[in-house]
Amino acid sequence: GAVDFADCPPRPPSPPPLMITTFELTVDDLDESHPQLGTDESYTLAATPSSSTLTATAKTVYGALRALETFAQSVGFDAGCQQYSLPSELSVTDAPRFAHRGLMIDTARHYQTLASIRHVIDSLPVAKLNVLHWHMVDTQSFPFRSTSTPALSHGSYAQAGQYPQQYSHGDVAATVEYARLRGVRVIVEFD
Repeated sequence: GAVDFADCPPRPPSPPPLMITTFELTVDDLDESHPQLGTDESYTLAATPSSSTLTATAKTVYGALRALETFAQSVGFDAGCQQYSLPSELSVTDAPRFAHRGLMIDTARHYQTLASIRHVIDSLPVAKLNVLHWHMVDTQSFPFRSTSTPALSHGSYAQAGQYPQQYSHGDVAATVEYARLRGVRVIVEFD
């Protein structure tokens, strides 16, 4: 059977979208050191049709990052009008249910380029994840250049005829810093 849309009740007119011209963000603690398990990521977002200001508050910079992500996810795009808009009213009070929300990658068994790892890190805040568990080495492969025991890296993963792929101390430090700027903790595991 075909559906007769003439029998559908008419939709009520939708309220006009919010017209935001100002974004006020208040952060209590501007400490940008590495996020920890107990870092407060709570935030609020509020906007009403009577004001052109969107207000956001957070206790930490990491809560502010979560607020900005929620704001970005609330914005819609009307292709017909070529305009961005928000719902008619926005009121969010949010805090993570779990302090540790993460994803694990295993570069011991499946080597990932640093660019690939950065892409994973970039995707974590979108889902409000805050931990990258990096299972870097294992008995099958040791893709890390150890300064104290350099022979360990001879067990790095390598395709036939290629030099073994390895991460340096600098690569790990740069990845941890890249993640910190996005509110993500990196837990590097040497198994």
